[in-house]
Amino acid sequence: MKKQNITIKEVARLAKTSRGTVDRVINNRGSVNSEVAKRVMDVIKETGYEKSFIAKRLSSDRDLNVGVIVGTINNSFFQDVLTGIRNGINRYYDYGLNFIIKEVDLNENSSIYKAVDELKEVGCDLLIVTASDNEMVCKKINELKCKKVALNRDLKIEDKLCFIGSDYYNCGCLIGNLFNLTLTKENSQLGIVIGSVDHVGQLNRLKGLKNTLNNNISIVKFVENFDNDEFSYKVTKKLINETHLDAICFIGAGIGGGLRAISESQQKLEIITVDQSKSVKEGLKNGTVTATIGQHPYSQGFKSVEIAFNYLVKELNIVDKIYENTVYLKESIIPEHN
Repeated sequence: MKKQNITIKEVARLAKTSRGTVDRVINNRGSVNSEVAKRVMDVIKETGYEKSFIAKRLSSDRDLNVGVIVGTINNSFFQDVLTGIRNGINRYYDYGLNFIIKEVDLNENSSIYKAVDELKEVGCDLLIVTASDNEMVCKKINELKCKKVALNRDLKIEDKLCFIGSDYYNCGCLIGNLFNLTLTKENSQLGIVIGSVDHVGQLNRLKGLKNTLNNNISIVKFVENFDNDEFSYKVTKKLINETHLDAICFIGAGIGGGLRAISESQQKLEIITVDQSKSVKEGLKNGTVTATIGQHPYSQGFKSVEIAFNYLVKELNIVDKIYENTVYLKESIIPEHN
């Protein structure tokens, strides 16, 4: 089709949709069916209808590289984050953004170092990164000289554009509130399974929990599972066998292995977890898990891609995005993507 001066009304007619839908596609407002969005973008490209940011990106002679480092290895939570990222990429497929995904093990620094080195070779215009909080890892990430989006963990890194995640301290407070409701006997004994004491966010959860618990509840022991299911199974089993407990709280990932150990013990414990993995959902359904705190992993992943689009294509000012924690109980309906 020959390039021509065209109005948004004509774009809508040619794409067989409404002006409102075209506006949502152009301005990234609301949800639009992927097939409809593709028709709109095809018409925009064919007819020459251009809004400034679309024109600039579609006429560029090179793609912009967006590096993505995400900790899916041995960590089921980040599978949902990655699903959000992939669906976000599909949503913004046609704006000249090239997403390069590196899946890493957050507990193996060498895994993150390797991902950074590989991204340095191709070059990045923006980095979306989840990594451990330690100084050496952050120093390595800083070797990538581009703006960075800290995803799920608010890293102390250079050129940080924004943080996308949840309020860890509030999460801990909510867990404390729930135990205050369920553990009412004197001297209730609580065990805690934390991912890592090097994870600042999880330590904030622990702080919120401690500051909220009633005086009748004592934290008798906490152990690290390094956000790993198999390790979680071993340390949870040992915790149960060596300590008299009324309840256990998981404030990191690796929950599936821990729940398996509890199931095998056949002990009746109050269990509160974080996130909404498959094992947690099953635990809620069968009554093993009393409640879980969701931090919207899918939305975090999707939002990171949206921010990349808004910054690199629309050239908008970017601010942090903090998702509110959500309490899920046995009868809660947990959306597939949230």
